[in-house]
Amino acid sequence: MKKLKFISTISLTFLSALAMMINAQSISTRDFVQTITEFVPCANGGAGEVVEGDVGIHIVVHFNKAGDVTKFHAQPQGGTLVGQTTGTRFQATGVTQDNSASPNGAMTYSFVNRFHFVGRGGIQFGQYDNYHITVNANGDITALVDKSSIFCK
Repeated sequence: MKKLKFISTISLTFLSALAMMINAQSISTRDFVQTITEFVPCANGGAGEVVEGDVGIHIVVHFNKAGDVTKFHAQPQGGTLVGQTTGTRFQATGVTQDNSASPNGAMTYSFVNRFHFVGRGGIQFGQYDNYHITVNANGDITALVDKSSIFCK
């Protein structure tokens, strides 16, 4: 099953570059709208259906002026996904965030993506992704976590 991506790498790169160009420590916007199309296997009485719609995304990018810490946070705000078979309406909730730091030649990076589609009658579909890596100043990987799960309630 394909993974949802609420925000593209291009958007993250653009926002980070924009924040650096204006010498700011953070930039925030609610103007980004993502069209989401996803198959929800527990909808339509368990037969599943494709849901689609436009969802507003609130985005915050933060970095320190030294450039060794960056934080990215995106969450859906507003918008409705509609089942293409039944017309069931779903709300998207959740968060996507990543943090990176590179002090003294070492590097850590963490990424969390957690989202749910909630529909009439409590239909829920969710995905949870967690990735973390730590590399010491010698370039050795000292920690690595890569977990992903999908659930249907």
